[in-house]
Amino acid sequence: MTDGYITSTIVSGRTFRVRHLPLLDQLAEVMEPGGIGADGHRVPASAPPARIDAIDRYLAITYGVHVRLVGSGVRLARDLKVDMRRLVGIPWTEDELRGLDRDADRWLTWCRVLTGWDSPPFIPNAKCPACGMRGTLRVRLDRATACCVEPGCNATWSPDVINLLAEYIRLSTGGVDPSRAVATSST
Repeated sequence: MTDGYITSTIVSGRTFRVRHLPLLDQLAEVMEPGGIGADGHRVPASAPPARIDAIDRYLAITYGVHVRLVGSGVRLARDLKVDMRRLVGIPWTEDELRGLDRDADRWLTWCRVLTGWDSPPFIPNAKCPACGMRGTLRVRLDRATACCVEPGCNATWSPDVINLLAEYIRLSTGGVDPSRAVATSST
C-alpha cells in the first residue's frame, strides 16, 4: 500500500514494464479525478469533482493508523505512508497484532475496490447487510472482494466470504440478473 510496484507483460517476445504508484497514492488520485494543475487550479475532467466514498475511506485509513500510533506512543509524521510504515516496528501484543492485521486487510480491500485496479466496481441495487443503506456496496467481481462506502460503515468482504454477500444480494434483489440490479445512485 505504501510502495510502488512494477508489472511485466510479454507480448510477441517483447517485455513491457509498467511502474505503478503505491496503492495509497492511487486512492488519493481517485478522490479528485480531475486533479490539481501545476498552477494550483483544478484541472477539468469528465468526472465528478470529488469521490466522497474514496475521501471517506482515505480518512478512515488515516484515522486508524493515527489512533494506533498515538496509542503506542509513537509521534506522528503526518504523512500517511510514513506513518503506516511505522506500524511495522512497534512491539504489539498478540491481540493488538491480530487487530492490526484485521484493519490492514480491511484497508487493503477498501483501496482495491475503490481504485478499480482492473475494472470499475459493480454497484448492486441492494442494501448493505451491515448498515442497511441501499446503493453503497462496491463489488470487485474480478477480485471477489467488496466493501460498503457508507461513511461510518466499515464492512468488507474478502474472497473467503464473498459468496455470502453474493447470496444476500441475489435474495434481496429477488434473483434479478445482476446486470439489471444496478443502483441508479453513484453514492
